[in-house]
Amino acid sequence: MKSSALIKERDHYEISQSINDNFESVQAEIRLLIKTCAQEIVPVWPLETFIACNPLQGFEARSFEEALTQGNLNRERQKRNVPLEEVNLQMIKWCGGFLDAGQGAIEMPHRDKGFYQGFLALAYYDKQLHRNKKELKHWIKNLPKTAEEAVHFCLEQLGVDVNRRVQFIKQTLQYLPGWAGYVKWRSEWKNIINPGEKPVTLTDFVAIRLVITCLMWPDAAQEKKKKKVVVSI
Repeated sequence: MKSSALIKERDHYEISQSINDNFESVQAEIRLLIKTCAQEIVPVWPLETFIACNPLQGFEARSFEEALTQGNLNRERQKRNVPLEEVNLQMIKWCGGFLDAGQGAIEMPHRDKGFYQGFLALAYYDKQLHRNKKELKHWIKNLPKTAEEAVHFCLEQLGVDVNRRVQFIKQTLQYLPGWAGYVKWRSEWKNIINPGEKPVTLTDFVAIRLVITCLMWPDAAQEKKKKKVVVSI
């Protein structure tokens, strides 16, 4: 009996260890994915710093002509897309609330927890996100507890194939390049100087963006895939 109990305990430990290893693997994979996709995002300093930004940062390894072409492609105006506009509006609202520098009349609660954790604590109460639909409120309430898990979960929910995830995340970051660039500056410069001051990362940014996309534009991945289809006549 004692031997059997030890075997069960060992098996339980091995299963737990496997789960932990898988969790850490997913986190590392998502962080690398975001880092890769953010290479072409130009960091945006706050206005009070008066630091000029190079609009072609991230393209240094390419020729000047290639950099100009790629830079222009990344900034092309798209045809009006109502679901995309809704996602953008909600994302701007949450970015503005979390990154507010004192202009807002009311400070966003839970900012000290970080961007994703603060969002996670409040999203359930945002009627603009769930539109009072019980199933959406339940979905929000059961979101993953970390930003990395949320990115992985939402990519699965949206049906983004593994081989399309880099391009999908790159495009996701380009929808609001100003906010993405500011978060990049905060995460790579400001967070290092003041690590305890309203921590925010690009992984947080992407996680929240994908959560909102799942809620308001669930066909985003399919629509992007359709746009890439070229019909030859």
